[in-house]
Amino acid sequence: MIDVVFQLLVFFLFTFKIVPVEGEIGVNMPPITAGAKPKSEEIELVEKVKIILRSGEDGSLVRILLGENEVGENPSALTLVLRDSVVGLSGKASDVEVEIDADPRLLYHFVIRVTNAIQRAGIQKINFTDPIAALP
Repeated sequence: MIDVVFQLLVFFLFTFKIVPVEGEIGVNMPPITAGAKPKSEEIELVEKVKIILRSGEDGSLVRILLGENEVGENPSALTLVLRDSVVGLSGKASDVEVEIDADPRLLYHFVIRVTNAIQRAGIQKINFTDPIAALP
C-alpha cells in the first residue's frame, strides 16, 4: 500500500506544470478576415494626436502636453480635453489616433493611467513612440 502511495506521489510531482502569472492589458484588435486587403477607397488618412509625457528626476509624471498645449499633470484633465477638443472636432472617437511620447524615465503606472484616461475619452487607437530613439 505504501508503494502505491509513493508511486502516485511521484507521478503527480512529475506531471504537475506551474503556469506563470500573466498580466492583462485590454487591446482591441481588428477582426480577422481571410486574406482580405483593404481597397484604396476604404483607407482614410487620420492625423495623429501627439501626447507628450514628461517625468521628474524621481520618475513621477510632471507634465502632460497635448500637441504643444500643456494639460497639466492630471490624467483626468487629459480625458476632458480629449473629449472636448479632439473627439468633438472629428465627431467620432473611432477616427482619432493618439501617439504617446513618454519620457524613458517615467514610471510605468503613470503611462497606464494616461492610457486609461485616453480610453475613457473613447479613443481606442493608441500608439507609442520608440523610447530608445528619444534618448540623447
